[in-house]
Amino acid sequence: MTPVSPIATVVLAAGNATRFGTPKLLAEWRGRPLLEQALAAAPAGGVRLVVLGPKTRKLRELCVAHGFAVVVNPRPSRGLASSLALALDHLPPPVEAALVLLGDEPLISRLVVRRMLEAWRREGRAVAASYDERRGHPVILPRSDWADVPRSGERAGAVLEPVLVECGDLGDVDTDVDTIDDLLDLAARAAAAPLVRTLRTLDSLDARLALGDPFALRSVDGKGVRTRALGDEHDEVLVDLATLAEHATAHGRGVEVLARAGDDYVARIG
Repeated sequence: MTPVSPIATVVLAAGNATRFGTPKLLAEWRGRPLLEQALAAAPAGGVRLVVLGPKTRKLRELCVAHGFAVVVNPRPSRGLASSLALALDHLPPPVEAALVLLGDEPLISRLVVRRMLEAWRREGRAVAASYDERRGHPVILPRSDWADVPRSGERAGAVLEPVLVECGDLGDVDTDVDTIDDLLDLAARAAAAPLVRTLRTLDSLDARLALGDPFALRSVDGKGVRTRALGDEHDEVLVDLATLAEHATAHGRGVEVLARAGDDYVARIG
């Protein structure tokens, strides 16, 4: 039997996240940095490499703890392709293919990764996950294709024609996070909890808690309850986590913070 060619795992996590407003990979997902979801989805063993940027390099220790080597892209503004090309340049000769994961897709699971590895071994050429026939991530690129990867731009693999591997039956997991709204909405959806985006009064929170069914609340943490104008002479109540926990406990309910970026959060009330 022909031995399986070694595959390296590459996680791209260098982006400036200009639409997010802050380094998004430092945002929290279930109490841990967003990037950690991609690190945990990676297969065990083999060469493992993360590309960080100047704004995400503080995640170096986390990456090392998960068994990843780190390279820093000094100019992530040149696009995703620049990070991929940098990673491929750093892979040693025994590596014959690279599994490429994105650091801002927290729902990619080991089931998807396993299916991709099986497909690559079967096809012996580049493969890309697809979701209801829509090309997505992760992808596996054999060394024979590396020279065709552009050195700049956002469409790192656009020139390649990989075999598409349908993964839509594994869930709507190929969803990246570009904005804080994306992060919080995705976390609520992943928790299968209807999302309450706006509270007009604390009484409306108590009324929702009294129903007894699980839901997710999006609000803003801070020192106590605050209000902000919504327009049309209406105000929104911003419920800090301490107040939310207090009201939930009074109704015999528990609170789990699903995701957080700065003071913005979404929590599941069970």
